[in-house]
Amino acid sequence: FYWKLARPGDTELDVSQCPDLVPPLAAMAAVRTGECRLVNAARLRIKESDRLAATADGLSRLGAQVEERPDGLILRGRARLRGGRVSGYQDHRIVMSMAVAALMCEEPVEITSAESVQKSWPSFFADYQRIGGDVHVVD
Repeated sequence: FYWKLARPGDTELDVSQCPDLVPPLAAMAAVRTGECRLVNAARLRIKESDRLAATADGLSRLGAQVEERPDGLILRGRARLRGGRVSGYQDHRIVMSMAVAALMCEEPVEITSAESVQKSWPSFFADYQRIGGDVHVVD
């Protein structure tokens, strides 16, 4: 895990040794000052979903400036995200990262296949509510 800076506020993170952190790191990078490059994450394409594509798609739908690359993501931070409807891609890590991003949205966020969090963190949404997240089940 390393980082390097091109300009103040810019960051490049080599996530080759911790690729599962990419979705939540991307959610946070979407609302930080500067550009963040998450690199060496190509193996995320063969997880429960293509996590690079899923993360880029979800954050883009919420209003983030994100560019998908073959081995990572480039995010250009903004103050807030918009909100909207996103797919959870039936992937627990994508659902959880979109829930993190929802905390930084001006409007509500609807996440499909949210039940997939059962795979790794069954109490995720109860814990999310305890820290201030607003959760409603929609059929």
